[in-house]
Amino acid sequence: MKQRNEYDELKKKLDKTNREMTAVKERFNRQANELEDKLKLIKDKDSASRQLEDELTNSRKELELTKQRLQQIEEDKHAQLSHSESTTNYLERRIHELDKTIHQLSVEKQQIMLKYDRELTDLRETYENQVTLCKEEMQHELDRLTEHYQQLSSDEQTRARTKLQLREKELRQEFETEKTNLLAQWTNEVNLSKTEHKEVNQQLNQLKENYTKQIDELKQQLNDNENEYSIIQKQF
Repeated sequence: MKQRNEYDELKKKLDKTNREMTAVKERFNRQANELEDKLKLIKDKDSASRQLEDELTNSRKELELTKQRLQQIEEDKHAQLSHSESTTNYLERRIHELDKTIHQLSVEKQQIMLKYDRELTDLRETYENQVTLCKEEMQHELDRLTEHYQQLSSDEQTRARTKLQLREKELRQEFETEKTNLLAQWTNEVNLSKTEHKEVNQQLNQLKENYTKQIDELKQQLNDNENEYSIIQKQF
């Protein structure tokens, strides 16, 4: 960018120099024409001739100076053109080097992308394999837990059923014992009144209802437990 700016600046200077040269040439031509006209008009006068000679001498000196200046301008112009050509050649070489660098970077980028794609593919395959293994392990663990839970549920239901059956048997035995005791007491007391007989029967019936109710509650509890185990097993 810096060489480009220098090149543009040199070009502007050359254009300005060319304009100055053209202006000097035009001014010199106008002065020469004016001097020639004056020389023709005052040719018969010595003073005018001397004046014209002086002006002509001055014009010649100015012309010589102008020529020298023009020569210097031409030399500067040539030097500037040479410098511009050198700058242009340098820029062309630099652009060529940059093109090579860009091409090399593009090749390296393509290689990196290919390597990245291969690594990504390997990672994806590894991830998929790990996911598959995890799923299999989870399924095995789930099957094991399901089987273990089913076994626990079955054992728990068996223990609960056995416990309730034992309790039912105990209640029946207690009922029979109480019944036997009451009947024995009633038999021993033959002189009981009808009212007392009725009260004894009521007590027996009440006792029977109580034991029957407890047995029904135990059966209902057993059914509720079995239903609850069944629901939990289905949910699991």
